[in-house]
Amino acid sequence: MGNFRVCIVGGGLAGSLLANGLINNGVDTIVFERDEESLKREGYQIRLGDPALTGLASCLTESQLESIVQRLGRYSGSSKTAPSICNTKFQTILDLSALPTYSKSSAINRVVLRDLLLEPVVAKGKVKFGKQFSHYEIVENGTGGSENVKVNFKDGSSEYCDILVAADGSGSKVIYLPASQQKRVNQQQDDDFDFDENQASFYWGLSVPRELCPFEDTYDIPDRRQFCLDIVRDWAPEYHVMLSAGAGDEDNITVTMLRASTKLPKNWRQRLQAQNDNNPEEGHPRVWLVGDAVHAMQPNRQVGFTIYMQESTNKAQGEWAETKR
Repeated sequence: MGNFRVCIVGGGLAGSLLANGLINNGVDTIVFERDEESLKREGYQIRLGDPALTGLASCLTESQLESIVQRLGRYSGSSKTAPSICNTKFQTILDLSALPTYSKSSAINRVVLRDLLLEPVVAKGKVKFGKQFSHYEIVENGTGGSENVKVNFKDGSSEYCDILVAADGSGSKVIYLPASQQKRVNQQQDDDFDFDENQASFYWGLSVPRELCPFEDTYDIPDRRQFCLDIVRDWAPEYHVMLSAGAGDEDNITVTMLRASTKLPKNWRQRLQAQNDNNPEEGHPRVWLVGDAVHAMQPNRQVGFTIYMQESTNKAQGEWAETKR
C-alpha cells in the first residue's frame, strides 16, 4: 500500500472492526481512543445474526472470528433465537422464529465484543489510548496537488494521514468542519448509557409517543418508573411485573429522545458543497464517517451492529480506491 495511511478516531465496535479489516488487508492503520487503556466499562447485551457474522468474517482472521463465535449465547444461556411480538394483553401475535427469512441472532456482551475486536489491534501496537480528538486540518503538500489530513488532539499532539475515519459515536467531533471553517458548533458529547450488566438479568425499553409525555424535558419527569407504569396501566400484568423489576434502583432508568436517520445518497459530499458555496472543506473526501457518527442507531436486537459490520466490510474491501487515485 506504499505510504497510504488511515487514522481512525474511536476504538469502539465500528472503529476496532474496521481497523482489523484494514490491517489484515495491508493498510497502515492506527486507532485513537479517548479512554485510557486501564478503564473498564460495563455494557448492555447486543445480538449478532448471520449478516453481522458475515461482516465479521470479512474483516477478521479465522482465529479472531472463532474467539467471538465461542462467546455467542454465553450470556443468555441459549444459541440463536428470534423475538416474539405480543399485544398489550401479552398474547403472542407473531413468533418471528417461525419465519425462515428472519435472521435469528445470538447474544454477547457489548464490552466483551469490543475487547475481542480491539485486542488484535492493540497487539500490533496500532492503538493509542488517552487521545482526545480536537480538530482536523486539510494540508496541501506543495504545488503538486497532493494533500493530507492533519489530526490534532487535545494534548497538543498531531498525526498525519491520507484518510481520517470518524468512529467516535453519536457525539462525534470529527463530523464538524476544520477549525478554520467553523462558525458556531455545539460539540457537546452525548452521555454514555452503559450500565453494569452483572447486576441485571434483562433490560427493558418502552417507547412512548411524544404526545403522551406532558413534560417539556425528560429531566422534568419526577418518577420515571411510575411514568412508564402509568403508560401501560391498561396492559397485561406481565408488563407491570417486567417494568417493576429492580424497584428502588431508579438511577438505572435512562430516558432519551429517540432519533431517526436517513441513508446518505452517494453524492452527499457534492450536494453538501453545493449548498455551501462550493466550499471544498464541506464533505471532504479524505474524511469518512462510520457507525453512530453518521447515523444514530438503537442497541435493540442486532440491527445497529449489523450495519456497523456492513459498513466496515465495505470500507475494508476497497472503498478507499477512489481517494487513493
